[in-house]
Amino acid sequence: DSFEVDEKTRTLTVHLTQPDSTWKYVPATTPCQILKKSVVEAEGDAYGTNEGSVVGTGPYKFVSWAADSQIVLEKNEYWWGGADNLAIDKINFYVMKDASTIALAVKSGTIDFAPGITNDVLPTYESLSNYNIIHDFETSTVFVALNTQVAPFDDVNARKALAYCIDSSLVQQSIGGEYSAKLDVTCLSDNMYYMDPDKWHTAVGEMEDYTVQDYDKAKEYLAKSKYPDGFEFDFYTLSANVPEAELIQSMVGEIGIKMNIKEILSADMFSYLYGFNEDENGNRPYQAFGSSWVSDYLDPVGNLKTMFHSSNTVPGCANQAMWKNADFDALIDKSYETTDDSKRVEYFIEASKIAADDCAYIPLYVPESVYAVSDKFTFTPSPQSFWNFSYTDFQVNK
Repeated sequence: DSFEVDEKTRTLTVHLTQPDSTWKYVPATTPCQILKKSVVEAEGDAYGTNEGSVVGTGPYKFVSWAADSQIVLEKNEYWWGGADNLAIDKINFYVMKDASTIALAVKSGTIDFAPGITNDVLPTYESLSNYNIIHDFETSTVFVALNTQVAPFDDVNARKALAYCIDSSLVQQSIGGEYSAKLDVTCLSDNMYYMDPDKWHTAVGEMEDYTVQDYDKAKEYLAKSKYPDGFEFDFYTLSANVPEAELIQSMVGEIGIKMNIKEILSADMFSYLYGFNEDENGNRPYQAFGSSWVSDYLDPVGNLKTMFHSSNTVPGCANQAMWKNADFDALIDKSYETTDDSKRVEYFIEASKIAADDCAYIPLYVPESVYAVSDKFTFTPSPQSFWNFSYTDFQVNK
């Protein structure tokens, strides 16, 4: 609603228009980074690009940026935390788009730290003696979003028939690999259950588990659907994820469901994820979409509201299933009105039961973030490393 600044104490006081239990996360997210107003206004659209500059309050200052090549940062002598506390004087970020090129650069010693290592290049890293493989679960989830606004997935029985055909454990082991875990029907990574893990796990155990392949149940749901003899649908996925799609395709074909794989380019991924491209009827153009999500912060609403709340079915939002349920919405809305986690977890569990029962998403797996780190450094990842990467995560080994 409004805010006040006390320049003497450097205190910012924010008054909200309504209670919001997630406000505590906002200062740690990108929208709350402190920028120099005069520079932002002077540079306009060039700010934050290689055509302009970047001025913030971080421990390192911007030196240079060569597009698609390299970004250079140096220790910020004006940093509020004290430049003497920084053991690293200079940081070079190399822009490399090919995983094999990055692996070779690590092997040659050009790079000390490489994030986002994929299964296909893991053997190269694991063979290195002067690097460590660091891995940890963040808030990432991988799933199939079923467009509940269009046939055949406007029918919950068709959705469950498809779900019971898929062996998500096999998908996880075959595609997610060693550094992954099975995702349950809540579409939440296990570290999201921190408020009351026992209560969460008990509740999940009572939900219908269509992540376990069961062709008998698949046939039962298919018989109850509008398509007892089977149906055909298009499955949109990134070119890089076609092996995952082909595995699912072989599973669902067992009961007369025909799945057509439609490849999309990486550059178009967000247009599909956020619903910016619609068909002539105003619907998202896919029937099913092989997708993923990373919560902005370690709180269940980072997935539950973003992926399921009806307010997020509009273009620019990530309810990829276009699923709507008033009772679910009411429970999530209540979770914002209290900071009592014991109450919030009750709302989340009840909301998750509603969502799981309607099967708008088919959970697949939770990928770990995998990093190669030179033995010159110790790196301690956190569940928020994807969004809030900090120099404090690194220590120099002396």
